Amino acid sequence: MKLLNEAYFQIENYRFYPERYLINDGSQDIKLEPKQSKILLLLALNSGRIITRDEIEKEVWQGRIISEQAVNNKISELRKVFKDNYRDPRYLKTHSQLGYELIASTSFVESIATGTNSESILQARTLKRSNRFVLVFSLLVLVLILFTGYIYFAKEVSQPPRIKFSLVPTTTEKGQEYGLNVREDGKYIAYSHRPLNAKNWRIKVKDMTTSKWRYVSPKSIDSKSPVWFGNSDTIFYVQNINNSCSIWQAKQVWANTLHEKITDCGDIASMSPLSIGPNNKWLYFSNFKNNKYELNRLNLNNYQIEKITTPPNTSIGDYASYISPNGRYLGFLRAISFARVDLNILELATGEITTLASEPHTLFAISWNNLSSELLYIDRDNFLVSQNIYTKEVKKLSNLHQKSIYPYRDKQNNTYIVEGGFFVSDIKTSDLSKIKFNYLISSSYQDYDPVPISNDKLLFTSRRSGIPQIWIKEKFDEQQLTQFEENSTLQDKLFNQEENSLLIVRNNKIIEYDLVNDQFRQITPDDWLVESLVANCKSGKPLFTAQNNGTWDLYELSEQLIKIEHDVYKFSADCNQEQYYGQKLSDLSLINIDLANKKVTPLELGLFDSIEWQIYSGELYYLSDTELLKRDLNNNKDKVIYTFSEDNKVHSFKISNNLIYINAKETMEMKIKQLNFNE
Repeated sequence: MKLLNEAYFQIENYRFYPERYLINDGSQDIKLEPKQSKILLLLALNSGRIITRDEIEKEVWQGRIISEQAVNNKISELRKVFKDNYRDPRYLKTHSQLGYELIASTSFVESIATGTNSESILQARTLKRSNRFVLVFSLLVLVLILFTGYIYFAKEVSQPPRIKFSLVPTTTEKGQEYGLNVREDGKYIAYSHRPLNAKNWRIKVKDMTTSKWRYVSPKSIDSKSPVWFGNSDTIFYVQNINNSCSIWQAKQVWANTLHEKITDCGDIASMSPLSIGPNNKWLYFSNFKNNKYELNRLNLNNYQIEKITTPPNTSIGDYASYISPNGRYLGFLRAISFARVDLNILELATGEITTLASEPHTLFAISWNNLSSELLYIDRDNFLVSQNIYTKEVKKLSNLHQKSIYPYRDKQNNTYIVEGGFFVSDIKTSDLSKIKFNYLISSSYQDYDPVPISNDKLLFTSRRSGIPQIWIKEKFDEQQLTQFEENSTLQDKLFNQEENSLLIVRNNKIIEYDLVNDQFRQITPDDWLVESLVANCKSGKPLFTAQNNGTWDLYELSEQLIKIEHDVYKFSADCNQEQYYGQKLSDLSLINIDLANKKVTPLELGLFDSIEWQIYSGELYYLSDTELLKRDLNNNKDKVIYTFSEDNKVHSFKISNNLIYINAKETMEMKIKQLNFNE
């Protein structure tokens, strides 16, 4: 008798052959990777039950340290195989903060062939999901084969032992939580909170022992970034009113609270953290002045303000400062561009600034260990890490399963994070003449930055396959173009005229991707920072803005890099009228650039400070808070053409062929959790 390994799972209309890493949809075979197959086998063996991320990591990655995106990547790839929609799933359902479930009708068919090569008898029986014992017994040999195959095909080097940890909820409210600060004695916590559909954040305080809580700030005022004043019942916090920032003091936070304005912190809303140094002498904060964030400190004895940093003109500014427990160092973040943030420390006695790390993604906060020797932050791969400020050595403390953005260490050496992101992003579109947005591209992860090629073809960036990749959508088909192996920030992208090569702004560098030969090459020098990338309306030659030798200028990419115009940070082309426009970083003013005659004409716009704008057919479109506006360049009059809801934020848009595309960002739950390391 000969045993043939042809057993399979029937998942709705699909047949899954785990021992061959294969799925058949009735018309074709679809080859799976070993990890994809092992995850699907685990879900099929437990169909109808939620499988946690920990279970998947244990079975598939054997306990090795992996990034948050590794599991997301494989689940997304399996969804694509099943042509499944995460919003209305038929096969794979995501249970937020719990895990994944195979919800499709699933049965196991065991096929056994006996006899000689010319004689066989097929005996099949269907095992229902309720009969798990028989199913598992029948598949023991298959699991062994699958695991052996996985080890053979993976051939991966051993990884450091996994650091075990658990996350315990600190707060239980629905909505978004952010900007936590624990009192020095560990008794109370203060933080910002808002419901998902609310505009304003409010300050809450909570007793860590009794769970008693109270709102400190009113519902009508946007309030963020609380910090305790020693072990008193006083906090300092930030108020944002009419797009201006001020710092306030709240005394007696548990009853009859008295609020007093202390100082201003700029003419733009802020959520940058506050910190108070040893002996409660100095309050450190970020101040928006002259279109740039700088760091200040306030003497809490006489309310005198000192300027601490002067960020270079080529940067956006400094924010998220945090004073070390010994008061010697100030850790802070410097936004070099919208796609690069430097982690710096300032030695207050000497004024010397040292850069510890450069991250191609947005950092929101940092924290110190209690010895003032290490800074904590969450890196590009969603690892909580600590970095020694003297040796610059980086230690990975934990691989956070869910997107996390705000690390914090209190005086009792407890570690906290904010789990969750501010939003999930989808791409919507509408006819420009009559605004009514509809979903164009969506997944369970971030889809953003659409670049229209034609009415039925566009490029976009997505995290659905783990880390940011460039995708292309043609009618109803979506295909991943790039296979980047490291997390990075992807900005503008541009096809050449033959559409066989793609220019991409990746980590502020222009790279060229040869789609035919699957090869990359870097175009701009390592010490250049690139922002905008646009095609010339006539020649199709790439035009881009870059920082070189301390200034942002406009260049043309030809046989050489040719400088065209000085002091241009962002750049846009209105090809309907063959006009070009730029924005200066110094004062955010807009200019018209005549490329043929090399002439620059300032646009007389009056008050204008938006960085999300486009001039299309001679009219200026721009975003301001929750509104999309159109400005007549002849009389400088604005018209609101669409108002977005508070829980559906829009931060960027593109207009092409009388269609407008937006990144629709829907708010999501954010929770404060304590991270406990298990021995």
